[in-house]
Amino acid sequence: MSKGGKNINFKKASAYSGYCEEYLRRKARQGVLKAEKKGRFWQTKEEWLDEFLQRKERRKVVLSKEPSSQYDPETTPGFSVQKEHFLLNKKRFALLSVILILISIFSLLSFLNKSPFTFLADILHFLK
Repeated sequence: MSKGGKNINFKKASAYSGYCEEYLRRKARQGVLKAEKKGRFWQTKEEWLDEFLQRKERRKVVLSKEPSSQYDPETTPGFSVQKEHFLLNKKRFALLSVILILISIFSLLSFLNKSPFTFLADILHFLK
């Protein structure tokens, strides 16, 4: 688009930018994209849309940069705590899974009117 003060509606702005109209309207309401509301419709200027797109492009470049080589997860403070927390959650999940399985088995046994001990005895007898 050429630089200038030409007003364009969001349908044209959407076609140029590749963003949907609703996204551009939301950014305009948030004040991220400069725009004016004329009646019920939003309008922006070509230069304002270009500025918005350039800011989005700069943000993409910053976010896509590789992390610095000084970052080492093993020596980063708090990483070992996070690792321990993850392992603790993994153990809790395993324990809760076992408890849930046991509850399911006992519920099934009570539904079948069978004692858990006789059920265990049947299993042991079957394994012999």
